[in-house]
Amino acid sequence: MQINSTGNSLFSTTYTGNTRSTPAKSAGFAAALSAAQQSPNASAASDTSQSFGTDQGTLTLDMDSYFKPGNFRPDQPLLLPTAANIQALGKSVDAHMGRFLAANNIPSAPASIRYGADGQMELPADYPYAQQFKAALAQDSVLDHELNALNGLSSQFADLEKLAPYTEALSQAKTETEAAAVFARYSYLFAPGSRSSAIELGFSADGKVTVRADGKALG
Repeated sequence: MQINSTGNSLFSTTYTGNTRSTPAKSAGFAAALSAAQQSPNASAASDTSQSFGTDQGTLTLDMDSYFKPGNFRPDQPLLLPTAANIQALGKSVDAHMGRFLAANNIPSAPASIRYGADGQMELPADYPYAQQFKAALAQDSVLDHELNALNGLSSQFADLEKLAPYTEALSQAKTETEAAAVFARYSYLFAPGSRSSAIELGFSADGKVTVRADGKALG
């Protein structure tokens, strides 16, 4: 997984048998996100078991278990849209995709995966194994959910990055007049027709993923 250090909804399923570590001390989403962004993820025991920032604090989650059908729980942790979480989820996708290709006798991964406005996966028109890939993925809900989650978190992260200059400038405003000027300066971010970042999951032949937003490496 390659991502620089620096629209879709938060993807949430449940987890089973994962290890809780230092919890976030504030209950709010914004506070949890801020805490997760400031605390790098610790290394984990396996490619599919990684440390994630969640709305319940930093948790070590195994993605094979987290996305397994039937593991839904009302108190499920939400993965937060941070660079570290995208990095960790990408490592799990790398490991899972390699196994998936080998198990289904698919010679190579698609060069890219996109998701349309309807949420449907889009593969390159010249990918020769498209039908085989989609048919096999329909039988592998864990990888299917991982890919959707990676796309969703990446979209949110990219959009938050676009808003960062606005939120920083707004935090420095001391009067309503200054705040109005900040909003006017960044009004294009909220204009009708403004769109979320276009996310593309790029893959090497052996299934290693790189996330791109609007054609550039995410970050």
